[in-house]
Amino acid sequence: MNTLPIEIFQTIVDDLSLTDWKCLRLTCRLFYIRLSSLKSYSRTKSILLKPQPEFFNVLLEKVPVNDIEHLSLFRYNYEELCLQLNTSPYFKHCLKNLQTLSFSQSMRLIDSFLFSQILNYCENLVTLDLSLCKYFFLTENFLTHSQQLYSTVKNLNLNGNSMMSDYYFNQLTHVFPNLESLHLLGIHIRSSTLLRSSTNSRTIFSFENLSNYFLKQSQLHTVSLTFEHTLLCDDRICHLLFYQQIEYALKYLHLDGFISVQTLTKILFHLGNSLETIIINHLQLPECYASLFDSLCEYGKNLKTIRLDIKPAVEMRYVLS
Repeated sequence: MNTLPIEIFQTIVDDLSLTDWKCLRLTCRLFYIRLSSLKSYSRTKSILLKPQPEFFNVLLEKVPVNDIEHLSLFRYNYEELCLQLNTSPYFKHCLKNLQTLSFSQSMRLIDSFLFSQILNYCENLVTLDLSLCKYFFLTENFLTHSQQLYSTVKNLNLNGNSMMSDYYFNQLTHVFPNLESLHLLGIHIRSSTLLRSSTNSRTIFSFENLSNYFLKQSQLHTVSLTFEHTLLCDDRICHLLFYQQIEYALKYLHLDGFISVQTLTKILFHLGNSLETIIINHLQLPECYASLFDSLCEYGKNLKTIRLDIKPAVEMRYVLS
């Protein structure tokens, strides 16, 4: 090993994952010295970072930031992100080349001004994950600091943000005008009849508001929705997808709500040419299963993946090649 040229050693470790690379570095003194002498870990495409600022800076000095495409700031809060943004030039440069940025479970990320600052550095961002950041959506000045539109963002994940409301949703969709993928699982869609005053637009996420948004978004190809169990999901889904005279080219559809076989048949009939994956969390079957199989055979020929959670007690999954 002592006589192995550094170029050959570099070629060997280039095939290691980041986790294996770090483990190898801790194996013995020789490997530690050899790896420390390398300019960078050149195979990095994705990094998951937990709140360890001192490790963050050391890692970014070793990793070529131009090669980092996916960054997850797992459970970071305002103080930690503010520190990175104000003290680390590597962090700023890394943001410019990102395609995917995740703030998942960063429930203490409550400063929208800092959030806007970070997004301003993300010139090539395509996917933004804000799942389980529910307290972030309670801030009164949400995204009002930034007048910029982030047109490169195509995919937005808002799963698990139970505090989402019409007000915050409209703010988000305004600054991300070109969304093609939208995930809203765990956010119960309610009826606007519950809105007794205009102030409730900050506390309720209504079907009517979502429906108005869908009218303008025929480019959507991926959608995940959770319906309030008190709503008649069949009528709402049909209104959302079929009655608005909009032709959607959906490839992925995930619906969390009580849905009948008749509605599933309508979905397959209207979207069968484009739909590749469909997931229904609460499918209500009649006594005869024949209507379900008839619908799948007749209208689901282009589907690659089907998952139907049949109520009350049976779960059936199909994976079609």
